[in-house]
Amino acid sequence: MLTLLTNYGSLGDVKPFWWEAKQSWAVDVPAAKSPTHKRQRKLFATRHKAREFCGDQKEEHKEHGRASVTAEERAVIVSVRERIGDLSQLPTNIDHWLATGAVLSPIAAKDAAKAFLDAKKADYSNKRTWHDVKWRIESFGERFGSRKLHEIGAGDVENFLNGFNQGWNRRSVWKRLRPFFRYAERHRWVAKSPIEKLDAPKIPVAKRHVYTPEQLETLLLLADIGFEDLLPVIALQAFAFLRTRELVRMYRNEAILCWENILWERKLVHVPENVGKTTRRRSGNERFCPINDSLESWLSIYRKKTGEIWPWGQSRFSERWHSLTDQAEISRLDNGLRKSALSYALASNPETGTALLAQWAGNSEAAAKAHYIRLLTKEQGDAWFSVRHK
Repeated sequence: MLTLLTNYGSLGDVKPFWWEAKQSWAVDVPAAKSPTHKRQRKLFATRHKAREFCGDQKEEHKEHGRASVTAEERAVIVSVRERIGDLSQLPTNIDHWLATGAVLSPIAAKDAAKAFLDAKKADYSNKRTWHDVKWRIESFGERFGSRKLHEIGAGDVENFLNGFNQGWNRRSVWKRLRPFFRYAERHRWVAKSPIEKLDAPKIPVAKRHVYTPEQLETLLLLADIGFEDLLPVIALQAFAFLRTRELVRMYRNEAILCWENILWERKLVHVPENVGKTTRRRSGNERFCPINDSLESWLSIYRKKTGEIWPWGQSRFSERWHSLTDQAEISRLDNGLRKSALSYALASNPETGTALLAQWAGNSEAAAKAHYIRLLTKEQGDAWFSVRHK
């Protein structure tokens, strides 16, 4: 027999009834109004208890609607508020827990640095790049020592970065730490990389200095009479746009340009893939630079030479280059001959544009636009490429 109560003590259209089989009062709560989102049947010993339940649930639904928070959930919220105070801080606390408490494999910073370097060493065939990666990651490991990696927050990393000179040095540390923390995420040493919360350190606007045609002529003439070993290196940088590292090796296993790469019959300088810039370009790192009349005039006496153009090491080159520039009373610019040559080439041949210039330089058009001066006149460009052996 089904016994219905009045609207008093009902849950909307849900009302208590007598369940004969269980000899109890019951209330069927539909899924839409159930905290579990499943249909429930509640049993009560007395009609009064059933009426109380319907009344409580009706008020609960009226106050919170379908997205209601149950009484049990409200109790948890009250407990959390008592423990942390301001509930507005709860998302921050949850983020912190995700970044620290969710770690499965805690590891000391110095051990993480060593493990990363051991795993990644084979990926860096270029020793210059590897040396840069190694000392920067090692400095991070030494700075934080036995402190667990997941305990190091974005603020700690920011303070570490601020210990390096502002500009390219700080930017380079940031650049090396990004793959380190991505590796740490994959190995569950950290749940989230703290460095992703930091903006990339700003770099200074490059001061675009170039040598003048008169300075180039002075360097070449002095090299011709007293620094003959430097002459081919200077000429190839000044007229064929080569980088210093493509001509002078720092480490024994580095490939550098050889006399066989100068293709006299085709009037081209061939820069092989393993000699060009080590950062992989989409189009590859092999390139060909034209042999113009100026380059040919300075290098024609070397047509029959073979082997490496600079068969000595970096230290001898630095010593000789410093002696030459000091004697000429000319300031030294990093890769200044190459950058000057490309800037003057753009001025001398404006119709060439940055696309072809980038091919000669072995970099992107964006880099060509960023690094090479465009305000030089055509007359200045022509003067640079008119410096010839007399």
